[in-house]
Amino acid sequence: MTDEEFKQKLGKKLHKLRKDRDLTLHQLATATGAHKTTIMRIERAEINPSANLIRRMAGALEVPITDLMEP
Repeated sequence: MTDEEFKQKLGKKLHKLRKDRDLTLHQLATATGAHKTTIMRIERAEINPSANLIRRMAGALEVPITDLMEP
């Protein structure tokens, strides 16, 4: 998997999980300690988050980290 494919896959999954839980960008950002612009850019596949941020996002969404990587 290329970096671009990883970013696309992660962004789509993150967006879906956030919407499924009725969370706003601001709510997820607050729960993870990230800025809402950072969450938005991850969802748009513009940036690669750190492993630590992926862990915090999974925790805030109450899913295993692997769920963020699945299609």
